[in-house]
Amino acid sequence: MNMLRWYIFIAVAFGSTLFCLEANEPSTGDRRSDRVVKKRFAGHQGIKLGADQISATEQKLQERIDVTFFDTPLKDVIDTIKSKLNIAIMIDERALTEVGLDSNTVVNIDLRNVKAEIALDLIMKSLQLTWLVRDEIMLVTTPEAAENELEVRIYTCRDFLEMSPSSKHKDQTLDRLINVIKSVIEPLSWDDQGSSGTIQPLPGGILVISASSRVHAQVEQLLEKLRVAKKVGPNFVNLQASQISATQQKLQERIDVTFFDTPLKDVIDTIKSKLNIAIMIDERALTEVGLDSNTVVNIDLRNVKAEIALDLIMKSLQLTWLVRDEIMLVTTPEAAENELEVRIYTCRDFLEMSPSSKHKDQTLDRLINVIKSVIEPLSWDDQGSSGTIQPLPVGILVISATSKVHAKVEQLIEKLRVAKKVKSGTINHSRELPMVQLDEVVMPNEGDINININPTPRPSGVPATDNPFK
Repeated sequence: MNMLRWYIFIAVAFGSTLFCLEANEPSTGDRRSDRVVKKRFAGHQGIKLGADQISATEQKLQERIDVTFFDTPLKDVIDTIKSKLNIAIMIDERALTEVGLDSNTVVNIDLRNVKAEIALDLIMKSLQLTWLVRDEIMLVTTPEAAENELEVRIYTCRDFLEMSPSSKHKDQTLDRLINVIKSVIEPLSWDDQGSSGTIQPLPGGILVISASSRVHAQVEQLLEKLRVAKKVGPNFVNLQASQISATQQKLQERIDVTFFDTPLKDVIDTIKSKLNIAIMIDERALTEVGLDSNTVVNIDLRNVKAEIALDLIMKSLQLTWLVRDEIMLVTTPEAAENELEVRIYTCRDFLEMSPSSKHKDQTLDRLINVIKSVIEPLSWDDQGSSGTIQPLPVGILVISATSKVHAKVEQLIEKLRVAKKVKSGTINHSRELPMVQLDEVVMPNEGDINININPTPRPSGVPATDNPFK
């Protein structure tokens, strides 16, 4: 903790100097300021900048591997992964002992062609452990012990301030960016939630972040996605990997499902074989609600979408499913709240319908309210759950939700874009793209699988308008 205070003291001291330099430099000073920041902080251990922040070990974890372990001791699992990736891995034996585990705890997992990072996530989750990278060494430890393994990195984010017209708005933009990071990246790991991660802003759009290496990796990914989103037009949705889309497309295939008193694990194996996708059962989560992979399934359907078949099977067991980095996970609704994915939506075309900046903010707020009202209303933070929607200037929405919720958000936004283009008074008979008004949204019935927004009739005496946001 004393070392962290020293880092912050250094950052504040040199940040003030940097602010003075920027105030007197011409427009080309941004590049020089970057060099100043790197020069100021380059000599301090634990503080990294730019591309140097991604270690060789973290890059190795993006490689794809096969992992097949049945009742295999954790130490042997780690040795195998260590050999596959040619990286250094240690097990924090002392931390594991404190929670009643050790390196002989057995692991069961069977996945093909997955990122090593994802495989490790799933292995650690099954044991209620975690991992992090420090000085090119991966450490397998407990979540409690990981809170003390923090690293300080500096992020220059002045390009985000350019989206704001005044100094007052620039400060608000930086505050919004901090809120976005804390809301969608390991929300419980930050100081305002009683944990140890911190984000400190400095003049000139600099963020000093103290967090685990895994959190830093997610921050870097998020900032990169936001930078791309600022430059592209509407309809941009930043998926974490193209393989997710491929898996979700597979779920649109039609299949026959006929199971009578069949164990869930056999049902999953059959569907896995039919669709040629990776599926895992979250055994720990199922155990917590009195179920397991031997719970029987009864269903008989012909020529239905695999997605619908899975919905019905899961609903009969009070379970759910989600897709994460090309892997489908069968789990409980409670556990699914922690399996969130961050996607970025550019919605600036909705702002173009508003005449002033004040109305633009109101329009974006209305759009957020519509999404939260009609798509899984109980899954959002204002209802006590974990899904979040954070707005940023120029009509960017950062949404943290399950893959199933994201699919519905994409459908809704596309329908709204079509509705904007339809002339007022036109009756839309299409069931795929119904008309909608944002002021009055009809809530879907509980348990509806697809988004179906019923047309809202216009009250008598109210004039027609081409703008559903007015």
